[in-house]
Amino acid sequence: MSGVYRTTLSKVFSQEYEVLSGTQVDKKWNAIFTEESKKTNCRESACYKAMVVVLKSALIATTIVKKVGAGYLLSWQINNPFENKQVYSRSLLCSQ
Repeated sequence: MSGVYRTTLSKVFSQEYEVLSGTQVDKKWNAIFTEESKKTNCRESACYKAMVVVLKSALIATTIVKKVGAGYLLSWQINNPFENKQVYSRSLLCSQ
C-alpha cells in the first residue's frame, strides 16, 4: 500500500485503536503468508489469525486501493478473525 494511504489511515485509526504498521509488520505478514500458502488447505482467514497472534492483537485492518476511472476506490475494514466479526467497514471514492 502506498505510504500516503498507510500514514493517513494509521493516523485516523490511531485515534481509537493502537495501530501497528510499517516495514516490520509487512515482513511478518509476508512470512506468515508464505508459510500458510504452502499448505494444501490455505485460507486467508488462517493468515489473519496467525497475524493477530504474532502481533498480540485482537483485530486486524485490511485496506484495498483500486484505480477506478480517473480516481481511486479506498476500502478498509477492521475485523476480529477469531470471532469472525467485522468491527468497522468503509469505502471512499477519491477523484484526482
